[in-house]
Amino acid sequence: MLVANGDHDIMVPSTNSKDLARRIPDAELTLFPDAGHGGIFQYHDAFLTKARTFLAAKRAVPSREAAFAELRADKPATGMGRLSGPPPKDSQACRRARTRRAQLQLGHYPGQAN
Repeated sequence: MLVANGDHDIMVPSTNSKDLARRIPDAELTLFPDAGHGGIFQYHDAFLTKARTFLAAKRAVPSREAAFAELRADKPATGMGRLSGPPPKDSQACRRARTRRAQLQLGHYPGQAN
C-alpha cells in the first residue's frame, strides 16, 4: 500500500500516516513537505511519479482469481468446499444491503407497519 500525505495535514495528521504505514506490511510512506490535506494535488507530478513507480513494482502480485486458481491447483478442496469453485462474488451482507435499498426505494422503512 502506498500511503501519501502532506506533512502539515490537520485533517489526517502525518503521525497517523506514519503509524498506518508502519502497521501494514510492505507499505511505503510518502510525506510531501509543506503540504496540507491536498498534498497529492500540491505535488501532483511527484505523486504521479511515485504512484506509477509503486504500481509498476506491484504488478507481479497475482489477481484474486489467479490466487484462488493457484490455491485450487496446489491443494485439493477440503470438506468445506471453500476452494472448489470460483471466488465468492455475493455475500449475505451484500444481499441484505440490496434488499434494504429496494425496501427504502419502495417507501418501506424499518419499524414501519406494512
